[in-house]
Order: sequence, then structure tokens, then C-alpha cells
Amino acid sequence: MGHKLIGTMEITTVIGCKNMCIYCPQSTLVKRYKEVEKAKMSYDDFTTCLYNITSNIRIDFSGMAEPWLNPDCTKMLLYAHQKGFKITVYTTAVGMSFRDIELIKDIPYEGFIIHLAGIADKNVGPPSDPAHLDKIHKLSTSKIKNISFLSLGNVQPNV
Repeated sequence: MGHKLIGTMEITTVIGCKNMCIYCPQSTLVKRYKEVEKAKMSYDDFTTCLYNITSNIRIDFSGMAEPWLNPDCTKMLLYAHQKGFKITVYTTAVGMSFRDIELIKDIPYEGFIIHLAGIADKNVGPPSDPAHLDKIHKLSTSKIKNISFLSLGNVQPNV
């Protein structure tokens, strides 16, 4: 939009994440939000949030849970882009569909960070099954602007 960014707004689309990454304090987070455990941010609440901030605030889809565990995540992301916000995404791609990838691939992200399955001796974190790896491959070949990959420890061999 041509004006300088003055901050970021972190969007956590859900409370409670099934990835259970070992560094993420899911049990502590869920305990703090017992009354909304596994709650999902509504699209209406999201649009209200954006209505109340200026477009020189970057929207970060991140937080302590996978954004696409909320089925409205793609719709929210597209809305933020349409409203002129700069966007950064932190994702494992869990919950994301191939259709979602097609819908979001052309957005000019400030960053699109994909957390890969790592720490091969731990049975936690993003999956590394063939179906999920197909999504990671699709993301990596989709020419998403400013895409990068992150892993804690060594990346699992099949990744």
C-alpha cells in the first residue's frame, strides 16, 4: 500500500493444536483457555479485528497452533490480502488442502514459513506421512513469494 509498517497483529485461529510439537506449550495454553478449549476464531470475529486496525499493521497467521486447523483460515487470509494488509504465515500445512494452496499461492507474502517434521526420534510435531509430504511438495513448487522452511533438529529422512 505504500506506507511503512508499524507493527504486527498475530492471529491465532484456534486454541488447541493436534501437532503437539515438543517446543509448544499446548497443555499450558489449553489449561489457560479451558472455557474455549479447541475453539476456533470465527470469520466474523476476524473481519472485526481487521476493521479495527490500520493496514500498516502486518497480519501474522501464527500463534501457538496450526492456522489451518481452522477451516476458515484460507478465507481469512484472502480477506486480509483483499483489504491490503501485508501477510506472514507460519504453518505446518496440517489442515491445509490442495485447493487452499491454489487459492493462496499468488499472495505477495512478507514471509511464508513452513515448519517441517524434525527430531526423528520424537513422535510429535508435524506429520511426515506421504499425503502430508505431497502437500509440502506442492507448496514448495508453487512459487509462493518469500517461502522458507524450518525444522527443529534434523529433518526426518523421508522429508
